[in-house]
Amino acid sequence: MEQVVNMIHEAVRQSDNWARKGWSLVFGPNDREIRSLAEAQKAQEQGLEGAADALAYWREVADSGRRCVELGHRLLRLYRQGRLNQALDLAQECVLIEKQYGCDSTWGPVMNAIEAQIH
Repeated sequence: MEQVVNMIHEAVRQSDNWARKGWSLVFGPNDREIRSLAEAQKAQEQGLEGAADALAYWREVADSGRRCVELGHRLLRLYRQGRLNQALDLAQECVLIEKQYGCDSTWGPVMNAIEAQIH
């Protein structure tokens, strides 16, 4: 149980950092790499091409990360209460949110660990 609790804590921490740490992504006609919300804000201030799209994208990532943090806290409470099916539902929701960005490495392992305990 403690291992899954630690996984949930780590997933919450990572989700909170999605927009800050970011990942490699290009924007605009010149394929300008803008890797985070902070870089997008700086590019917008400098009037660089693609900056508006990047800023919108990274703001969406930040919102998604906050949503997963919120869900993660609820998931943790449910998990500690032994309400595994409800915790799994929230983990699956986080996976769906994360998959919008082409990945499930943050919440996928949490979902898999809870599924394994149910089955």
